[in-house]
Amino acid sequence: MKSLIQYISETERISSIDDYIHEALQPILEGGAGGHMAHPFDYTDFTANDLIELVDSLFQGKVEDLKEKLDGFNIEATMNNDGQVVFVRNDEERNSEQGGITIDEMYKKWEGKDQQIKVYTSSGKVIEQIFKKFPVKFFNPDPNHRKMYNCECIVSGQTNIMPYAADRVAFHGYKIYEKGIGTKKGKFFNKEVWNVVEDVEGNVDDIYKAAEGIDKAKPRPNLVIRSLEDGIKFAKKFSQDISKLWSDEGLENTASVEDWKKSRFRKFAPAWCKDDDRIFNRLCNADKTVNLRLLKKEYEDHIDELNELDKKEGKKLVGKIMEPMDNLFLSIGNELIDQLDGFINSGSKEKIVAQLKADMESTVKAVEASDSVDAKDKLEKSIQRLQALNNKYNAAEGIVIMYKGRRMKFTGSFAPLNAALGTRFMLEEK
Repeated sequence: MKSLIQYISETERISSIDDYIHEALQPILEGGAGGHMAHPFDYTDFTANDLIELVDSLFQGKVEDLKEKLDGFNIEATMNNDGQVVFVRNDEERNSEQGGITIDEMYKKWEGKDQQIKVYTSSGKVIEQIFKKFPVKFFNPDPNHRKMYNCECIVSGQTNIMPYAADRVAFHGYKIYEKGIGTKKGKFFNKEVWNVVEDVEGNVDDIYKAAEGIDKAKPRPNLVIRSLEDGIKFAKKFSQDISKLWSDEGLENTASVEDWKKSRFRKFAPAWCKDDDRIFNRLCNADKTVNLRLLKKEYEDHIDELNELDKKEGKKLVGKIMEPMDNLFLSIGNELIDQLDGFINSGSKEKIVAQLKADMESTVKAVEASDSVDAKDKLEKSIQRLQALNNKYNAAEGIVIMYKGRRMKFTGSFAPLNAALGTRFMLEEK
């Protein structure tokens, strides 16, 4: 089967150390204007007790607003002051005179990339149909403010990795943009641009009400735990696993994820920098405000090592630090998905899993027949992560929840599977 990964655009690749670790070099992110969705442990002020409470609540059905995470293409959509429904993938489109691109312009933008055209134009027509039911002022309350909705777009078959039975558009939330002076370095620095002033997760009932009767825009149902008895059993097991992560570092459950990461950093980082919180933050928290040039002046005897840490060696170090946390939450997500009912693919789970296994098998054959050492190494790591999940595949990418006012995701087998299939992309690039 022809790999869909070849269709992924440059804007959808990984851009930070945390994305690299948490998605293990997956070629697809939530992407574009939508941004990266956090894992529970990305909120580093959470303590072990917070994570235990979260896991306990999930497996015992105490979290009510629990939605399926769809494996689609992400895009922002709005209506400009001329009444045109327009779509945004990047700053340039958002800050254009038109405020985005139209469906017709999508054909030109994605010329030669059939998958993008298929997904974005199919979903774009649905979004346009819904948005046209609102007045212009719903999206543009005044000349200096605009509301843009975060939309997830999928088509029947495979949009990215996960197959689905039908086309669908999901609405995650919206952002309020305000005209102001751009502060990010680059093309729009110190110019009048649209800046985010409010990011609202969920709260899209008005959009779904306008979409009533449109099958392609049906709200995702709330997912529910199938068996409370099994849920209690898994909650207990994973709570113990979380506590063990902390106790292995000599930490109490009242310590934060940040404390846990620092403990791991001091264990595995080179001796000359293991106590330097600036280097920790640059590597483990992707904090680029920590100036590398100034660090080099201070660590003149370790300039080459600093350069390596800022590249491949740093990624390896962060991977080693985060590995037990990442693996545990993959296991939690995998089991949680298996315990929930209400997924889009529930009626065709066996067929979907069979397709994913076939995709994996063809990828393994292609990579093994290649001469790419990097692709083979990354595939091997992904296979090891799948084996740690007992090779149990799920027919869903993951789930999305709101917890203590924060939006986060749980994924399971999808993460290593996506990374594994991404090795085909590496071969096609050569």
